[in-house]
Amino acid sequence: MKYLKVHRNLYYNEDFKDIHHILYGARDSWKSLGIALRIPFNTLMNIEGRIPPNTDKRYKDVLTHWLLNGKNRTWKTLVSALQSKSVGRPDLARKIRQHYMMTK
Repeated sequence: MKYLKVHRNLYYNEDFKDIHHILYGARDSWKSLGIALRIPFNTLMNIEGRIPPNTDKRYKDVLTHWLLNGKNRTWKTLVSALQSKSVGRPDLARKIRQHYMMTK
């Protein structure tokens, strides 16, 4: 299983940049994505309460929380979350599979 490379300063992290770029299409489903990534509901409510309704910042916070605190930070976990019925983005899951999960 391929784990994502995570460094404390995510903005200098290549995996973060790649994920951020791909997941931009799912930014409106930030809460569903957070639930699918098993981020605690109280954390999601905290994000919702402290960040104005700007889904870009909310989805970045969900992604950051998962990358820094998630127990299963793998490409496979991210693909499963994107394919879930609540997120409904198999197109983005396919991009990740093609670019990061295929053996070269």
